[in-house]
Amino acid sequence: MSMSQAGRVRDVVVVGGGHNGLACAAYLAKAGLDVVVAERREVLGGAAVTEEPWPGYRVSSASYVVSLLPPRIVRELDLHRHGYRLSIVTPDYFVPFPDGSGLTLWGDTARDAAEIAKFSTADADSYTEFDRYFGRVAHLLRDLLFVVPPNLSLGDLPRWAAVGARLRGWTGRDVAEAVRLFTMSAADFLDEWFGDDRVKGALATQAIIGAWCGPMSPGSAYVLVHHWIGEVDGHDGAWGWVDGGMGGVSQALAGAARAAGAEIRTDAGQPQTTRFSAAGTLLAGDMPAARSSTVIAETKMNVRRELHGSPLRSWRSSRPAHSSDSARRGGHPGTRENPPGREPDGPRIAGGGQLPGGRRIHAHQYRRA
Repeated sequence: MSMSQAGRVRDVVVVGGGHNGLACAAYLAKAGLDVVVAERREVLGGAAVTEEPWPGYRVSSASYVVSLLPPRIVRELDLHRHGYRLSIVTPDYFVPFPDGSGLTLWGDTARDAAEIAKFSTADADSYTEFDRYFGRVAHLLRDLLFVVPPNLSLGDLPRWAAVGARLRGWTGRDVAEAVRLFTMSAADFLDEWFGDDRVKGALATQAIIGAWCGPMSPGSAYVLVHHWIGEVDGHDGAWGWVDGGMGGVSQALAGAARAAGAEIRTDAGQPQTTRFSAAGTLLAGDMPAARSSTVIAETKMNVRRELHGSPLRSWRSSRPAHSSDSARRGGHPGTRENPPGREPDGPRIAGGGQLPGGRRIHAHQYRRA
């Protein structure tokens, strides 16, 4: 890297080369921003990574299947062109029981109902309606994944109108069911549909996988429906094996980011901001400095604090910044942390907010105490 490259001020520095950081970098680079990604480890991907713990054996060392990667992102970033390949996991589950029997769920409604009928014909009939119900709820919730909540301001009335248009197809019952699913347990929810404990036990697996909860925990009913939101090659609720392991997802995202012009640095060490000015300096280990007034931290909260190298005063922003000018300043104008007429003394450290040009992201925001 030349000194001129190292010294130029970037639009955005992304700290952390996990799959979220890579996707963010790819989109921002496609939008024409000058982006650099700094990853501490020598391998990209964060939790979506393929590693070689034993010579000759490559495995997905954290996440192991894909389902909730929206097809829209696959399409917009053209991930297939960058090597993203997957096959559907089948069957979804096999649950053995002490008496030697077992229940196999294939991800196909008719086939699953036939399996369930071995234990309860009534539950088999209920399952068909259960799948139809979840298909509708999942479709409604999936449609909201890319909706950015508007600010509570008159200036955001057009965005409120856009959100209202998305919700136009919701009935009062849809709203009530969504609220109910967010608050009730999977055990109570499954009790409403099925009678056989073996059937309920098999279905409850999707309510606790990847979640710090049990089937009786409040809110676990939503975890159940959350997996119905996933999609693989047009198959709702399906899971997919990624060719090359989960690192294949991150490598495809990295390929899309590089193709759009982003620079990606691995083995960058622990980055930290060392100077606070209109264009703060981010140092990544022994690598050349990356200068930017906007830093997106795709990291744990304690790492975001360490980026400043000093105690921080922090606050949680439940809404995005409402102007690109306020984003560059590092907070919302008129707040205690950023009163009118006062400029924060450092670069924006965020996992979100609004970027130059008015592009929105969400996150915690920090500045020096």
